[in-house]
Amino acid sequence: MTSLLDEFPDAVESAAILQAISGLSRTDHLAVDNQRSARIQVLDPPRRDGSGNAVLLFTEDSKRRVLKVYRSRTSRPGEQIANLVTVHFQRKRGVDPFSRFDTERRTLDVWARHGFDVFRVRNEVSPEGLGSPSTWMDYCEGRRLDRLLLDPTTKSSVVQELLFRIAGEMSRRHALAIDLREPLLCHVNGHAKHVLVQKDRFITFDFESAWRAGFPILEALSHELGTFVRSVYRAAGENGGGAISAFLSGYRNDTLLMEIVDCGLHGRSLLQIMRRTRDRIVRGKAGKTHALRLLRDQAISSKTHSEGSGSIALDHMAEWETMQSRGNS
Repeated sequence: MTSLLDEFPDAVESAAILQAISGLSRTDHLAVDNQRSARIQVLDPPRRDGSGNAVLLFTEDSKRRVLKVYRSRTSRPGEQIANLVTVHFQRKRGVDPFSRFDTERRTLDVWARHGFDVFRVRNEVSPEGLGSPSTWMDYCEGRRLDRLLLDPTTKSSVVQELLFRIAGEMSRRHALAIDLREPLLCHVNGHAKHVLVQKDRFITFDFESAWRAGFPILEALSHELGTFVRSVYRAAGENGGGAISAFLSGYRNDTLLMEIVDCGLHGRSLLQIMRRTRDRIVRGKAGKTHALRLLRDQAISSKTHSEGSGSIALDHMAEWETMQSRGNS
């Protein structure tokens, strides 16, 4: 085991770091060693009560790496109850720190092994004194997809190219998930904010949650697709129609896509029925079910338009604007 003091002599002890960062912002620095140009920067602090993960950026001689520390999100009794619900009812992997650490490591390995772009795990010894599992990863710069879509200066042609390329990789992953019956290839948190965009890369992240082995793959994919499409509709605004049209064009397997959508709209598992009921009562046109319905309708509508025109059914525009105007839920 190595200590943070070994690598960054002017830094405080690991446990003290985690205690200190609960009151810091993302732009604060914990320690700077002017001689070695080393610093520890908070990328994602835990809550002020000390609960939640911590993500730290280590910079030394222009080299950067990230340390993600998996910590409890609630009290011990609350965590035990959440684990029971998550594992036995939702059929996901556990929510305690070690389970989330293990899930993310396993998922990163599976995605990387099959050629999907994720943060690379660094095989380095974790610092001692953290009291929680942790993972070293490469640091990657880029812009989150949702922020690119929200940016009014982003051209519609750029949005459409992004969604076309993302859909191509997503369709390959979805087909592989079904072939291998591998739920780790289904992204539980498949929001646009969990895609980092670089010039030639789309890096997916946030894999602390995953479906357990044996979970129906189509159902898992319908959850992912509904989450992603809803987030794109909301973030892209007036470019939403063109963005989803490009997504439909880029998705390489129309039959599989419609099977996933149909599972989300008509699946008969208890979880699916409860989600659709919640969407109808609580979220309405801001829910994942409505997003899948819009996707299905646009896929059908696009067959009546010339290929690649990017045009959309006008009667859907008001619904997209409604979805965009509602806050994330």
